[in-house]
Amino acid sequence: MQEKEYCVSGFNWGRIKIDKSSVQLTHDGYLIFDMNPKDFTKSSISNKTEVSIEFDDSKDGDALSEIKFFAPQTEQQNDKDNATELYDRIAEVTPTNAAGKEVCLFENIGFLSPKGHYDVKIYEDSVRVQNKTYDFKINYKDIVRYYKLRKDEDTSFFILNLSNPLKKGKSIYECLVMELSSNEEVTAELHLTKEFENKTGLEESMTDNELDLFVELFRSLCNVPIISSGHKFKTNDSHFLKCNLSTNEGFLFPMSDSFIFVFKRIRIIMFKDIKSVDILRMNASNDNKTFDFVINLKGRRGSLQFTGMNRNEYENLVGYLKESQLKLEETLQNTERRMEEEDDDSGDNDEEYHAEEEESGDDDIMSESDDDDEEEQQ
Repeated sequence: MQEKEYCVSGFNWGRIKIDKSSVQLTHDGYLIFDMNPKDFTKSSISNKTEVSIEFDDSKDGDALSEIKFFAPQTEQQNDKDNATELYDRIAEVTPTNAAGKEVCLFENIGFLSPKGHYDVKIYEDSVRVQNKTYDFKINYKDIVRYYKLRKDEDTSFFILNLSNPLKKGKSIYECLVMELSSNEEVTAELHLTKEFENKTGLEESMTDNELDLFVELFRSLCNVPIISSGHKFKTNDSHFLKCNLSTNEGFLFPMSDSFIFVFKRIRIIMFKDIKSVDILRMNASNDNKTFDFVINLKGRRGSLQFTGMNRNEYENLVGYLKESQLKLEETLQNTERRMEEEDDDSGDNDEEYHAEEEESGDDDIMSESDDDDEEEQQ
């Protein structure tokens, strides 16, 4: 094997050579770097000109975690742009990108995070999410749990919580959030080997609403929990509280062991990370139509203040917080005591009012009786 002399002039561009045993970048015949594809954990295309390769960074010590290639467009452009062609070549030699057999395809699925419409390709060992600009591949072993959150009668959020977050430019996504129809019926034709069919229990043709079809597929392909909203909190046929976090309007779902705030992104707050909770701007005589809900986090991670919650949801939320045995701050405890006292005072006033009415009624009866006696004497 011929050894190449390394380039030490600081060049960071050149020609790339890719095969199953190495990925090399050279400049004028000098070697800039040589990488073994076996060390790649993931490759992805994040926009029309950028391809990234990720490495295993779980080991101790300093290590290369990611490298990005810039593949600009050229005047003589093929059917594929340069970045897509480069990505396809790298994906072929990336071990974790070597997908199993394709099971089925769902086209033009709406995603809240990362925002856009994507084709979802289901494989035996992974799921691929792609459109004209982005291409992500998620191995089932990287999925921690699923969430099924009811938005309204027609739509639900289906969330994939990942242990190995996706990167899209400078953005990092720990969750994929799909918006799926709860009542629109679709049919999926599955390409199954007999062995895989027996292993998963899936059928070659499946018809159901979009949400339940995804749930059934992922439950069969990846054995992790699917957690649904509405078990511990429900109000006015809704499973969430509409509110704001900073300037972001979204939906706060109180779950059995966490809070999930769904907006352009998603925020999951586990109970184990919560120090205490509080409610501000709320008492029985207050004219405010909304109140604020505060989650104080453990350590030095500060707090999250959800604003603009409808006043009518107060009792439902407090009942949920008590049932969940979360620590209530003194402000909330004082508010509860004050509201109970004001309710008691209101009850006492009602009793006094009724007592006065009864006394007044007795006086009238006595007066009528006296008048009758006077008439008889006359």
